Formats: sequence, C-alpha cells, structure tokens
Amino acid sequence: MAGVRRETPLTKFNDLAKEWEKSVAQGTGRLTQIANANQKLSHADGESWAGLADAHALHTTLRHKLEREAHQSWQHLSTVLDQLGEILSKMRSLCLVEITPHKMDVDCNFCPTLSRVQHDLLFQELIEMYQQELMAKAMIAVDIVDCHDHDTAVVYIASWQMQPYVCKSRQDELLVLLAPPPKRESSQKLVK
Repeated sequence: MAGVRRETPLTKFNDLAKEWEKSVAQGTGRLTQIANANQKLSHADGESWAGLADAHALHTTLRHKLEREAHQSWQHLSTVLDQLGEILSKMRSLCLVEITPHKMDVDCNFCPTLSRVQHDLLFQELIEMYQQELMAKAMIAVDIVDCHDHDTAVVYIASWQMQPYVCKSRQDELLVLLAPPPKRESSQKLVK
C-alpha cells in the first residue's frame, strides 16, 4: 500500500503547519486589500477634490465604496484569524498528557526515545510560538484598519508575513527531536 502515511502527532502537526501557512498567505492578501483601500481613501481626501465643484457626490460615493471594501476585507481577515485560532487549538490537542510527576516514565509509542512528558514539552514549545504569533497577528489586524499611512501599513504586512515569533530554526530542531528514529533497513534478504 504505497502512499499510505502513518498518522502520528508529528504528521498531524506538519499538516496543521501547512494549513497555518496557507491561512497566513490569505491574511496577507486581505491586509494588502485593506492597506490599498486606506491609501486610496487618504488620496481621495486630498486637495484635488476640493477644486471640483461637481465632484462632491462622486467623492462621497468613492469614500463609501473604499470604506466598504476595507470593511469587507477586514471581515475576511477576521475569518482568517478565526481559522488560525482553530489551527492553534488543533495543535494544542496534539499534546498527549498534562504534565504530572507520576507520568514521567511513560514512553510515547510513536517516539520511543522520548517520554510522554518530554514529548509534550517539545510540542508545547512549538505551540507557544504559534500562540504568540496569533496574538501579534490579532493586534496587526486591529491596528491596520485605522492605519492611513501606507508605509506603516507595509510594515504591518511585512510583520504578518515574517512571523517573527515562529522561529524556523528552533522549530526544525524541535521537529527533529520529535521525529521517531529512522528504521534500519535489513541487510539480509529473506530466502524462501
């Protein structure tokens, strides 16, 4: 049965991390839409409109359209944040046991080199990175709505994309520690 993958907490985590990245990319698009709408709003309020006497109705229509666009993008961004929260809660469910002293000696059946507590501690460190990142993204989502300076909005978008709280090198180290040791290939062939 080629192509069948054994489900372990590590494979589930990797799937959730991919889902996280996909949601982050969606959020980047929404942030960009909000930033563009806000920038257009600030340009629409510029001096060029004051010289046009008949442009008041057009200006008002434009403002409402841009405000509506920014609001809709923010609602979609809120949905992305909810998705990230759901992914984080699924990641949390990968922790096997609550840390209690009497369970320290129990081995994980999918990673025989770690006790359950060690396994949970490593997963919790990974999950903590994502939790801090989610909090930062929530603050960015709230702040960008009122941000009419395009340069600041670009910094928000870059911060969203860079994910400074998810340390990729540390994440790779933890994933190596959580991975079960590779199975040795048999050097002898079976003879019928």
